[in-house]
Amino acid sequence: MLRVLSRVCCTVFCSRVPHSGSLKTPYLQSVFALNLGHSSVARAAQNMDECSSERSKNVASKLCTGMEELTVEDFGNHQNKQKSPEGDSRSDHLTRTSDNTRDAGVYSVIVHELKALSPSVIEVVLQCEQKPPAFTFKAGQWVDLFIPNLETVGGFSMFSSPTELNENNQLKLAVKYSTHPPALWMHDQCKIGDKLQVRVGGDFYYLGDNSGHDRPIMLIAGGVGINPLCSIIRYIEQCKRVGVIRKSLPLCLLYSSKIKDELIFKDEFDNFASVDENFLPLYYTTNTQSADSDESESNVHSRRIGRSDLERALCFLTQTSEKTPTVDAYMCGPPPMIKTITAELRSLKVDNIHFEQWW
Repeated sequence: MLRVLSRVCCTVFCSRVPHSGSLKTPYLQSVFALNLGHSSVARAAQNMDECSSERSKNVASKLCTGMEELTVEDFGNHQNKQKSPEGDSRSDHLTRTSDNTRDAGVYSVIVHELKALSPSVIEVVLQCEQKPPAFTFKAGQWVDLFIPNLETVGGFSMFSSPTELNENNQLKLAVKYSTHPPALWMHDQCKIGDKLQVRVGGDFYYLGDNSGHDRPIMLIAGGVGINPLCSIIRYIEQCKRVGVIRKSLPLCLLYSSKIKDELIFKDEFDNFASVDENFLPLYYTTNTQSADSDESESNVHSRRIGRSDLERALCFLTQTSEKTPTVDAYMCGPPPMIKTITAELRSLKVDNIHFEQWW
């Protein structure tokens, strides 16, 4: 089964890494300096090109071409498939996700906390005004974000789990810097106490709850595509601790980013792995010229995710079984990555592929 989905994860194509001075909110400037250090921010900015208007057009053209080429027919005849919206750079989040499931209700939230996760990504904690919250969500879903006096509606994945919403009344977003109006507002204007509105939506989420799936899980993320997968990982690890999901359920994460500083949530995933022998996180950096490309950590590799990495993940996921079990693969990232890895997974006889692509 191949599920084809498309939406904004937490960014638009052609984003850039800001140096601390480009974050106009004084609070965020100080947080970047405190949490990351100016040297880390400067190194990340040096390693990632600024997007000129001409380069933006070229990148947009290439990504749009990739999205047009990425059709259901590319992957054979599968059941329960969904067609992705067109990758038109002029369309917005609501247009691209118009065929996705959405809740009817729109709910008020307050910005509770802001902090830097990387040189280009901030964490935004949203506190629900109503307690207990009048809504819930499934691990992996996103929200429409309505910002006062801003016409463009944002679309951002939660990286927090549904359990966290129930326990502390909060949603957590990781927003990458870009010139897309909602993301730009979050970085340059958002402040603690601001009131926003959210609506839950999305057809990409962890299937274990409502379909009885109890299969080994492979998670593959590119860049901020980690957000919905972080929600899934958090949810599964929390459920393992209370016995809702079996502790022996194996998970393997393959997570790729341009530079090591952009591997957000790495420490958290490593902590999960230290107490759960059935969780294996693997990391990849694609900028081989960066200063952190020496592979000083055994699970950080300076290359793109390839076939051998998928084979390693499958070996880990199936090693405890007498026979090779069916594996569920969840992916979120840019269209070219999804297209390439989907083809590799199919050649490795992995058929249960669920993915969402960002632009």
